[in-house]
Amino acid sequence: MIYVFLFLVSIMTAAISGVVGMAGGVTLLACMTLVLPMSAVIPIHGIVQLLSNSLRTFYLRKNLNIEIFKFFLIGAPLGAFTSYYFIQSLPSDKIPLAMIVAFIFYMVFKPKNLPSILLKPWQYGIVGFVSGFLGLLIGATGPFLAPFFLRDDYTKEEIVSTQASCQMVTHILKIPVFLTLGFPYFEYVNTIGLMLIGTIIGTSLGVGILKKLKPSLFIYFYKTVLVFVAFRLLYKILF
Repeated sequence: MIYVFLFLVSIMTAAISGVVGMAGGVTLLACMTLVLPMSAVIPIHGIVQLLSNSLRTFYLRKNLNIEIFKFFLIGAPLGAFTSYYFIQSLPSDKIPLAMIVAFIFYMVFKPKNLPSILLKPWQYGIVGFVSGFLGLLIGATGPFLAPFFLRDDYTKEEIVSTQASCQMVTHILKIPVFLTLGFPYFEYVNTIGLMLIGTIIGTSLGVGILKKLKPSLFIYFYKTVLVFVAFRLLYKILF
C-alpha cells in the first residue's frame, strides 16, 4: 500500500508542477512524511524532484532563459557548500520557512504602487546561492524561487522551464551531500524507482496541459498555488 500511495502521489504532484512549475514538490514532501522516516524524506525527495525538474526543462527547452540559468548555476553550489556546515547543527527550519511565507505574500498581495521584483540575469546568481543553501535545509525550494519568476515579461513556458532548470540544479547538489553524510540510497531503490516512473507519467501530463493554458489563466493558477503553499508552510511553522 505504501508503494501504491507513493506511486499515485508522484503522478499527481508531478502533474501539478508540470502545469504551474511548482507546488508539486512541496505537496510530495508533505505526503512522503506520512509513510517514510524523516531521515529518508529529503534525500529521496531530492532524486525524485531532480527527474521532475529535468523533464520539465527538457520538454520546454526551447523556452529556457539561458542567461538566468548560467548565473544561477554559479551561485547554487556555493550556497549548498555553505549549507553543508549548518545542516547538522541548525536547531530549526522555521526561520527560513517564515521568510519564504512573508516573501510569497508580498509578491502576490502587494499593492500596485509597491515595486515588483524584476531581477537582472546576474542577480539570479544571488538567488542561486540562497536556493542552494535552503535546498538542504527545507527540501523544496520552489516556494522560494517562484516569486522571482512572477513577472509579466516572461511567457508561461519560459517561467516553468527556467524555474525548473534552477530547481534541477539545487536537487543535483543534494545527492553528493547526502552521500557524504552517509544516507543509504540503495536501501530505498525500489521506492525511488517506482516514484520516478510516476514522475515521468505526471510530468508528461502536466506539461501537455500547460501548453494549452491561456497566459492569464496560468498566472491566476500560479498565484493561487503560491498562496496555498504559503498557508501550508505557515501551518507547518505554527503547528
